[in-house]
Amino acid sequence: MYPQTGNDVVDALHYSLDLTWRPATRTLIGREVVTLRAARAADALTLDLAAHLRVRSVRLDGRRVAFRHGGAQGDALVVPVSVRADSLHRLKISYRGRPHNVRSGPAAGAGIQINRRGELQTCQPPFGAYTWYAVNDAISDKAYYDFRLRVRAPWTGVANGQLRGRRVVDGTTHTRWHLDQPASPYLVVLGFGDYRRVTLGNVGGTPLTLWVPPGRARVAARLSYLAPAMRWVERRLGPYPFDSLGILSTRGTGCGMETQTMITLGASNLAPQAEYLTSKEVVLHELVHQWYGDLTTPRDWHDLWMSEGMAYYLQLAFRARQDHRSLDDVIADQVPSARASRREYGPPVDSDPEYYASINNYDGPAIMWHQLRKRLGDREFWRLVRRWPHVHAIHNADRDQLASWFSRRSGQDLRRFFHRWLYSPKLPPLH
Repeated sequence: MYPQTGNDVVDALHYSLDLTWRPATRTLIGREVVTLRAARAADALTLDLAAHLRVRSVRLDGRRVAFRHGGAQGDALVVPVSVRADSLHRLKISYRGRPHNVRSGPAAGAGIQINRRGELQTCQPPFGAYTWYAVNDAISDKAYYDFRLRVRAPWTGVANGQLRGRRVVDGTTHTRWHLDQPASPYLVVLGFGDYRRVTLGNVGGTPLTLWVPPGRARVAARLSYLAPAMRWVERRLGPYPFDSLGILSTRGTGCGMETQTMITLGASNLAPQAEYLTSKEVVLHELVHQWYGDLTTPRDWHDLWMSEGMAYYLQLAFRARQDHRSLDDVIADQVPSARASRREYGPPVDSDPEYYASINNYDGPAIMWHQLRKRLGDREFWRLVRRWPHVHAIHNADRDQLASWFSRRSGQDLRRFFHRWLYSPKLPPLH
């Protein structure tokens, strides 16, 4: 759906990112090691990297090698070397520059975000990770991550996973982060800014943490709903699938993203948009994505509905409970929108690529899940919904795999049901 980035030769296994941010000059300095497998024989290895980040050197398996970057290559870093299928390699890349976000196309605005204070944060679906590191920027290529982040104190660097170390040396804050489950590039987060750490204790053995700008006590209070949201979601989807969970509340952006283990929620000045982005519903919605979207990720963007449909369905179920209404009534409220969104953007699996994450990936699929619940009954529906994300855990899946699996496990052939809801140009009738 988005062929602008990604390369089918590269199977990234691990990214080690050593990053320094200098806000006064808006300069990012990167030293990176990519461990990768060549998925097939080829005469070059290609990664996505923004042309405005100047590459200083590249080493392949310990040897300095030639490379091409920028110019005719655009936002591609090409290492012209022959590789065998299934061969393993380590690319060490040194670069620096003044980063900015994607400037055009369906991903315009994605990637690096820098506010007036010089704080840096990321928000990068459907692609845009390449605006700050060399990456195979494809939804289907998951990898492990380690981060070493540096920025002048009292600012700090925040990323996915567990905080493994934090210290201040000669006026610079050093942090180390480790993500112990593979993530797609769009689910990786980076933040350099003035953040205070707020701990919320543990839920089910998982430590919960907020990273909030100082003086934002009201934001921290609203986001502390993460703990009860975790308990609510776990009762429906089972134990949280990762080892840690946090929220990074960024300043000066309107990003709400399910970034793996470290949810990103922007616009923390509590303007109208921020009131929504820090609401209970949004916190819960992004939390559901840790199962549907992060643990099991769509194979390509045609199946964004697999992530958004379930997250929105549970958001609506939560709304029904909060408003003391029946879920049937709340779902009925979505029908006019779902019909209109299909007319405007197409059916979920054939969305207009110029409008990433259009509402037809949310409302129609949420209604679909409710219709399936009525067909299967509560007990069977929730049994399958809890199990599905673990079938392809830490991997990717597509609509055919989901339809076949639900059919086998339910004992009903549901392929026609899913096909009608995902492909029909009109919203199917409700039962």
